[in-house]
Amino acid sequence: MEKIMNELDELFRKLELTYQEDNNAPDSFNVFEAFRIQRSELAWSAWIAYLLNPQGNHGFGDIFLRLFLKHVHLPEDYVKAAQENIVERVIGHIDEKYEKGGRIDIIVHDPGVNKAIIIENKIDADDQKKQLYRYYRYANTGKEKFDDSRIFYLTLLKSNPDEKSIKGDDKTIGKEGKLRMDEDFFCISYIDDIKNWLQECKAECDESNPLRSIIEQSINEIDIICHQTAVDEKFQKEVEGVLNANGKTSIADKVGVLKKIEVEKYPKCSEKISSLIKIYQRDRFFELIHHHFPSVAKDDISQEGKLDGYWTSTADICQNGVRSIQIMHNWKSDAPGELICSVDCDSPNLVSELGGVRGVWYKDNNDNPLYWSFGLDDYDGLYSILKEILDVVCKIS
Repeated sequence: MEKIMNELDELFRKLELTYQEDNNAPDSFNVFEAFRIQRSELAWSAWIAYLLNPQGNHGFGDIFLRLFLKHVHLPEDYVKAAQENIVERVIGHIDEKYEKGGRIDIIVHDPGVNKAIIIENKIDADDQKKQLYRYYRYANTGKEKFDDSRIFYLTLLKSNPDEKSIKGDDKTIGKEGKLRMDEDFFCISYIDDIKNWLQECKAECDESNPLRSIIEQSINEIDIICHQTAVDEKFQKEVEGVLNANGKTSIADKVGVLKKIEVEKYPKCSEKISSLIKIYQRDRFFELIHHHFPSVAKDDISQEGKLDGYWTSTADICQNGVRSIQIMHNWKSDAPGELICSVDCDSPNLVSELGGVRGVWYKDNNDNPLYWSFGLDDYDGLYSILKEILDVVCKIS
């Protein structure tokens, strides 16, 4: 143990210097930092959509839109106008099989030519089950299908989507139900595509135009968050390397080692260490789900990223192909976490039947049960609690 702790100590000291150098960079006012929305996907979606909207009050008409279309290799007149509701457009409730529904981050639909560009914006959130697949179906097979459309998968460093996002049951879509990159969807990045587009937008603005300053601030913020992401990925990779090289390959072993670290010695790394412990705990959550419920398919697991300040992970437990329970694991870096159980059962007896299971019902204003919640300091009791709930659901369904 002494050897691995010494290696980690040396690694954390080096990383501490890296984070310190980043913090010592010259500061200037930045509206994204002032409002603490540096990594907010909704804020960035709203900002990008604002510039793309030809009817927006920025006063530049379709100039910014045409510049974007040029950057993504589409004709500058591909779309010239945009319907309202560009950001977070709801396209229906997600059905039990995840074949339709959802909420599109950015959509510019020109009803005059019935064409659209769709952007799925990912900064910290993980891919959802059949997410891009559902958006493709909406654009190409739904009752409101477009004559033509392009789907863009936007990430900080041009990452590829998870397979669970692009694969569905309709074998007529893509290749045997799986969307094809650079054909059915296209990957773009903040660090190249969005940054370069914003630089051209900035060039269109006079020095006296306040919009120019906000565009410049957003460009600077892209450099910061992309650099941070690259450093954080390196941090996790190097810690993994030390743990694996010393035989600490199980999740339990890794958590055990990291919990022994005196984080106060590394103030710049302390939050990263806590977050890494939580990531391992999340992985343990999924590991146990699959061990005790082997019928849960891998793509029934959804790691959805941040929600209202919490990290969330969800798993669907199905009976005969239909979801019976959805388990959501909420946690913060400084909290042990909470398990929330949404039970898909309309029986009026459900509340009373679950009275003997550890936990509490959360109800709406009309006293209708919403979800079952139980705190959990560790995962030792997870299986027995879930089994009790599932037994109740199966008995009264």
